[in-house]
Amino acid sequence: MNIVEPIFIHCKNKPAEVALAAPGTEFNVVSYGRLARSINNVCQRVISAGLGPRSRVAVFIDDPIFHAIMLIALTRLGIVTISGKEKDSLWRFQVNAVIADKPLPSRVARIILADTSWTSGNDRPIALEYIYQGLPDEVCRIMLTSGTTGEDKAIAVTNRIMAARIDRQNMFFGSRAAFCGRTYVDLSLATSLGFQLLIATLCRGGALFLAGDPQQTVSAFPVYGVQNMIGSPGGLLGLFEAMERRPEYQCGFEAVFSVGSILTHSLSERVRARICSNLTKGYGSTEATMVASMPANFAPDLSGAVGFVLPGVNVQIVDEGGARLPPGKDGIIRINSEYGAREYLDDPEESARVFRDGWFYPGDLGYLTEQNMLVISGRTKTVINIGGEKVTPERVEEVLSSHPSVQQVAVLAVHNESGVDDVCALVVPRSALVVEALKAFCSERLPPKFVPTRFIAVSDLPRNEMGKIERLKLADLVKSKLN
Repeated sequence: MNIVEPIFIHCKNKPAEVALAAPGTEFNVVSYGRLARSINNVCQRVISAGLGPRSRVAVFIDDPIFHAIMLIALTRLGIVTISGKEKDSLWRFQVNAVIADKPLPSRVARIILADTSWTSGNDRPIALEYIYQGLPDEVCRIMLTSGTTGEDKAIAVTNRIMAARIDRQNMFFGSRAAFCGRTYVDLSLATSLGFQLLIATLCRGGALFLAGDPQQTVSAFPVYGVQNMIGSPGGLLGLFEAMERRPEYQCGFEAVFSVGSILTHSLSERVRARICSNLTKGYGSTEATMVASMPANFAPDLSGAVGFVLPGVNVQIVDEGGARLPPGKDGIIRINSEYGAREYLDDPEESARVFRDGWFYPGDLGYLTEQNMLVISGRTKTVINIGGEKVTPERVEEVLSSHPSVQQVAVLAVHNESGVDDVCALVVPRSALVVEALKAFCSERLPPKFVPTRFIAVSDLPRNEMGKIERLKLADLVKSKLN
C-alpha cells in the first residue's frame, strides 16, 4: 500500500492538465506530466543519496511546489516524511536525514542540500523495485503539532489512518466540496490538513492551488476556475480584504471551508456575502483529525459553536475529576476517535498528560448541546491560537526581549476589527517604540503568523509577588490603552 501511487494514474491519463499551482513562485503552475517527470527525477536523487524505505527524513523547503514534489517522491520510496516548520526546532524523536534548501544549524542530523535542479534530469521512471508498497499499519508520515502547549511534538500516522482520514473528507467539508476538483488551500503542507489535501486532491485527479504571491494567487482564481477554498479565518479575512480593494473582482468559489480557529459570526457573514454563501466551518486537531463541522449559518447567535460531532468521533465534556457533564454544562473537552493518535512520538511524559485512558485532551473548554453540537468557550491554558497554529506567549516574548530597545514585554491574542485573533505585544520600551523595527526583528525569528501585528507602549506590566506576569490582567490593559 502506497498512499501516493494513485497520483501516477492521473499523471499518465491527463498529463497536460494542472496538478499544482502556487502563483508567483518559481514553479508557478505544474501539469500532471511535469509533476510525474519531476517526481521521477527527485526519486533518482534520493536513491543516489542512499535514503531507503522506513527512514525518517525531515523536509525544510520554502517553495511550496518543490516541497510538495519532494514529499510525494519520498513517500513513493517508502520514506517517512516530516515537514519542518522552524529550522532550529529541537525534537524528541530522531530523524535519519534532513533535506533542506539552505544550510541549517550544524546540530541537525545529516543534511542534504537540495534545489529545484533536482526536478530536472532524464525523466525516466524509477525501477519497480524502488516503489515501496508498505503495509497498512506502517508509518507513512510524521505530523508536527504544537498540541496543547505551543511546543513542537509529533504524531506518527500510518497508511491505514491516512487513507481513512482522506476518505472521510467529504463528510466534513460540506456537500458541494465533493464536486470541486480545483481547490485552494492557504494552510501550509506542514499542517496535518495541508498534507492530507495534497494527497487527496492529486489522487482524485484534481488541481491544488497553494499559497504563493498574494496578489497573483487571488488573480489566478477566476483564470484557472478554482472552485473552493480551505483555510483559516485569517486566510479568509485576507482574501476578503483583497476583494474589497477590487469591487469588480469575483473569485467564483462554489464552497469554502474554515478551520484552524474559531470563525466569528461577523467574519462569517462578510465571507458569505462577498466570497461564497456556501461556507462550512469545522473543528479538529492534528491528534484527533476533524471532530465537528456544520454550515456556518447554523446557530448564528451561539458564540463558539463549531459544528456537530462527526461520525466515528466521540466527544465528552468532563469536570476536573473526569466525571461526565450533561449537555449545556461547560467543562473540559476530551475526544476519542478511531482516526486519532494515541500518543506523541517518543514523548512519554507529554503523552501521559494529554492521552489518558483512551481519550485525547486538546486543552479546550466547552460544552455539547442536546443536538450534539460542540461549542468552544475557551482554553485551559494561555496558548495563543492563530489560524490553527499555536504558540506560547513566552516564545514570542523571548524573541522581543532580546531586542535592545525592549525593557519588558507581554504577548497575548487580541481580536481585531473583524473578530479574528492577532498577536499583540505590550512593550515597556527603553526609549521610543519603533514598531516597524520590532516587526522586522520578529519576522527574522518567528513564523509569519506569530509576528505581532500590534505593538502597544506601556509604562509597566502587571506582575504577581513572584515576579510573573499576571496574564489575566493583560486584556484589560490593552482595552485601557485603546480606549
